[in-house]
Amino acid sequence: MKRTTSASSVTNSGATTRLAVLVLLATGLTLPGCVARPESGSGAPPGTVVGVPGRDAAMMGGYGMMGGPGMMGGYGMMGGPGMMGGYGMVGGGGPVGQPDAQRRRQATTAGVPAPYRRVQDPLPNTAAIVAAGKNLYAANCSACHGAHGEGDGPAASGLSPAPANLRALAHSPMGRDDYLMWAISAGGAAYGTGMPAFKDSLPEDARWKIIRYLQTL
Repeated sequence: MKRTTSASSVTNSGATTRLAVLVLLATGLTLPGCVARPESGSGAPPGTVVGVPGRDAAMMGGYGMMGGPGMMGGYGMMGGPGMMGGYGMVGGGGPVGQPDAQRRRQATTAGVPAPYRRVQDPLPNTAAIVAAGKNLYAANCSACHGAHGEGDGPAASGLSPAPANLRALAHSPMGRDDYLMWAISAGGAAYGTGMPAFKDSLPEDARWKIIRYLQTL
């Protein structure tokens, strides 16, 4: 004997199911097998901010322009290791290292101090001058700054902060004659480094020869 189902029974069953779904939605519960996806906050998966997929890694929620490592919040232009806040062009840990970054910041805001401001290399541009500078550099600078001025000399591993990358500095916008003479002559005591003030041990022409050599690296 076949069992039949009336149209009214099917209709009532469908209505009951729809009502149950509405009740679940109204009370904030989820259907079995469904997982509620958080839209923001610490529980939000990357890629979701206020229900908009793909935004967490951009404007607000996490790694992006404001919320985390981006332009302001963390690793970026201002908030952390970037152009101003920490590691980078001015902040430190970039091509020239943190101590020189502090010196650069001072030069940018207040200028190179006297008596080094606007001084220029008076030596002739000859191969003999460069060769003399290379010998002076090897004897006085290479132990910390390395054979090629990259801050990787044999004594560098025991120094904190690390020696500056003089090669990069010499070819950067800050690598002017007056700035380099100031850095070599005054040393790093004012910035918490162990670099000696070579104005106390090398004559001025010897310091200029070192600068000339650095500019050829």
